Amino acid sequence: AILTTVIVVFGYYLITSYMRTNQSADDFKNLWQMTVFTQFLIVCLFGPATAANSITQEKEQQTWDMLVFTLLRPMQIIAGKLAVRLIPIGVLLLAFLPVQIYCAINGDLRLTSVASVFAVLSVLLLFFGVVSLYLSWLVRRTAIAMAISYLVLFCLLIGTLLLETTLSMGSQRIDSPFLWLNPMRMASALTDPSDAIAVPVIVLSMVTYSAILSFLLWRLITQFRSNFDI
Repeated sequence: AILTTVIVVFGYYLITSYMRTNQSADDFKNLWQMTVFTQFLIVCLFGPATAANSITQEKEQQTWDMLVFTLLRPMQIIAGKLAVRLIPIGVLLLAFLPVQIYCAINGDLRLTSVASVFAVLSVLLLFFGVVSLYLSWLVRRTAIAMAISYLVLFCLLIGTLLLETTLSMGSQRIDSPFLWLNPMRMASALTDPSDAIAVPVIVLSMVTYSAILSFLLWRLITQFRSNFDI
């Protein structure tokens, strides 16, 4: 809570300082774009670590068996662990909402653009939360779960970029569906009005992330009480 408060206060200090000297519509658009990319960075930096220790900690403290054999249903346990980890990050992201609405109004932007940003951020944050929780359930050590979680992030941020660079060598292709799954490419599609393929990028990425997290949730719910010696 203290860290979140410090980040929000410092962020608003920088924002108000910028707004004192920059009052044109383009300035407000630039500020809105910066806040969007900052939100995506927050999700990418903190998302993979949100629930990486939620179940491995139970195993390390030898409370896993007691948790498994409670009367709570798997969905209740999973929802509780995800909620307590994701809500603080969600609050941090919502702290940008007043600034973004103000920038959208003064920067001749549609409020639906702000709604689209938060819809994509919600899916992306839930994706990282479910991935880290699944890995925490699958392995026995927090360090391993967290390392694999950030490896997933590395593959999305750097791996897709390297793959796109390899596939586009010697061709005129700008980007491909592989790159569309990159979180920064998603942010660019949301903030760049000249992006002709913004809608396909957002649709494909959200469908893909939603499908993966739905499959992992299904696996968690149906196999939650299984024991793994990994």
